[in-house]
Amino acid sequence: MELHCEGCGRVYRLGVDSAVVTSEAITADFRFVVILGKGDPGSKEDPDLVDAAPSGWKPSAALLSDIRRVEAALRRGAERFWKCRACGRVSQYV
Repeated sequence: MELHCEGCGRVYRLGVDSAVVTSEAITADFRFVVILGKGDPGSKEDPDLVDAAPSGWKPSAALLSDIRRVEAALRRGAERFWKCRACGRVSQYV
């Protein structure tokens, strides 16, 4: 999945050179609810956080699973948002 930030122009390729952190993944990892924002996970109020990965990085199976979960939600027609770590702009997945 490729994302383009309209704020700073960065291009993120999730699972290739970039990672995404979702509220659902944090909840699953820590086995309790972590309130990161005021809205539902992936909403404009609680967007997924997207950032570039360091050189030589290899995505974990958990990250790839989370990316697939986001893609499946989008295919079902869910409205979901992400936040660019570089500039802070919140955008809707397209």
